[in-house]
Formats: sequence, structure tokens, C-alpha cells
Amino acid sequence: MILYHGTNSDTYQLLQRDATGLYHQSARYVYSFLDSELKSGSVK
Repeated sequence: MILYHGTNSDTYQLLQRDATGLYHQSARYVYSFLDSELKSGSVK
């Protein structure tokens, strides 16, 4: 089992900012950002 602590992630930081609007998007859309970040090391 892998636990992911996302507080250091770019995706988490984007979710915290109201101006990005990411919080209001679907879970699948937000997960695509996180998945990309985990694979490449940064949000594209």
C-alpha cells in the first residue's frame, strides 16, 4: 500500500487557490493533474 502525502505537491497548491478554480472541477479532472505530476515530477 502506497500512501501519498500531497501537501508538497503542485496539484495540492493549485487546489488551495480559489483563483485557479480547480477545487470546483471534477475529481477525474483534478486526478489527471496529480497523475501527471506523479509521473513527471511537475504539473504540465
